[in-house]
Amino acid sequence: MIRYALPADGPALTRLEQLADRRLPRGPLLVAETDGELLAAASATGGGAVTNPFRVTLDVVELIELRARQLRAAA
Repeated sequence: MIRYALPADGPALTRLEQLADRRLPRGPLLVAETDGELLAAASATGGGAVTNPFRVTLDVVELIELRARQLRAAA
């Protein structure tokens, strides 16, 4: 599932940052979730993504970026 990050995602986003050893982008985030686990997070306004380095996420990041472009085009 690709969705906007919620305040309740705070702990999972912090864990994602720690696993990736990267800071999350600023602003609204889109996240990719499967089976209750956040696999990746990316800026909804464009920019980099933070992913779980222990999971295959290239296709997930592409989907998040596609969804971000769709949302920006609709705005």
